Amino acid sequence: MTETVTMPAARHSWRLLVVNNNRSARGRHGGVRDTLLESLSNHGCELVMINGDSASDTSDKLRQAMTAEHDAVVSIGGDGTVHLCLQAVAGTSTPLAIVPMGTGNDVAEYLGITKGDTQSHVQSILHGLAHPPSREVIDVGRVTTADGGRHWFLTILACGFDTVVNDRANKMKFPKGNARYLTSVLRELPGLAPYEYTVELDGQLHKNPGLLIAAGLITRYGGGFHMCPHADVRDGLLSWTHVAPVGRLKVLALLGKVLKGTHLSNPAVTHGHARTMTIDAPGMTAWADGEVMGTCPAQVECVPRALTLVMGAPPQV
Repeated sequence: MTETVTMPAARHSWRLLVVNNNRSARGRHGGVRDTLLESLSNHGCELVMINGDSASDTSDKLRQAMTAEHDAVVSIGGDGTVHLCLQAVAGTSTPLAIVPMGTGNDVAEYLGITKGDTQSHVQSILHGLAHPPSREVIDVGRVTTADGGRHWFLTILACGFDTVVNDRANKMKFPKGNARYLTSVLRELPGLAPYEYTVELDGQLHKNPGLLIAAGLITRYGGGFHMCPHADVRDGLLSWTHVAPVGRLKVLALLGKVLKGTHLSNPAVTHGHARTMTIDAPGMTAWADGEVMGTCPAQVECVPRALTLVMGAPPQV
């Protein structure tokens, strides 16, 4: 069951809503998490803990908790936990602190938030709380799908072969990070086939077959695949990448370049920027932040300056 627990603080300076994913990184960081929470409490933070057995339970509890006032929401986990928190804080004045303890941590890595040591995270959060001018304000993506789904996202929204790969990777217990994604690619490669895309970019319609199309706020997804290397979470734009139909061996060659973000010069790859996109393909499902967003057509937009961070650094691209 999901439970909400209030941990008493030594002195009540800041009230933090802490969203903790016990399953991130297969639960290996429990001791680090406990030390971090104890240190925050000792520094005068009142911690309202939300622990969920499922994403839906956590989301429900988070939504209920957000009816009260908090100085910040703290995400302890991976990109999935960040995604849950994003649904609550995007478009509001409540800032988000990210403590990466997942397997991929694409959002944190892009923002320059490394796993580091416990005290560095504590000091970063405390500094952001005490000095509002030090906080960062970044863009967020928003997607509306044909089945009525409406979600915020922060990594890369994808429709195509990579979504099939992502679905398989999410069901795998091992390996982790890049290796899990690569293993999933190899297992799905025999079924590789192009999709018939209809894409609208800032009102201009395009119809092209392809293996995938991706729209990113940040450069990377899947634990370090830089599919949208020109993405900038502060420019008010989506960065998109389209891969035309190619053979299986060329897909593997492209994959190696995507890891480094050097694939844009490949003749099969087109890319650009847009404020809004609509992506459609028969039977296609849109994914973002490692989660299912819904069925296509997917209406995607960049919402400028929709999220405030209490910890962060210039992106490492």
